Amino acid sequence: MIDPTQKKILEESTNELLSLDIEVLEKSFTLLSPNFKSIVTHFYAELLTHYPDMRPLFSHLDMVQQEAKMIHTIEVVIMSLRKPDQLLEVIKELGFRHQGYGAKPEDFEHVNKTLLHVMSEFAAKAWTAEVENAWEIALQTISKIMIAAYRKK
Repeated sequence: MIDPTQKKILEESTNELLSLDIEVLEKSFTLLSPNFKSIVTHFYAELLTHYPDMRPLFSHLDMVQQEAKMIHTIEVVIMSLRKPDQLLEVIKELGFRHQGYGAKPEDFEHVNKTLLHVMSEFAAKAWTAEVENAWEIALQTISKIMIAAYRKK
């Protein structure tokens, strides 16, 4: 059950999705996509090194499959940027699933920080302030929607 506060956050987030810098996100994803398998592998290594409290969330998983799922999810999000209603539903479902996995709201900050860092390493000089800002806003918006989609128990 989604309470009125969560509903309000989800409604506001639709407007935030509309204001994302889609062109920058798409172009930078295109630039990074040939290396996304390596990016995601490095992301999980960094995440679990810097945030060992998150290891139990992944201890029972086949990490090759998990990495493939993350790549697919990012691709779906990027392909849905120009369809905000569809994107909102995808993100809400992700949030509900992550609640079931045991992800805590504070885990999202660690994920975002690590993903931004790893993508910046791989993009090198192409990782401009504009690209960083676009991804940071996108990841914060996605996280906010995912957390708002958590259901009260």
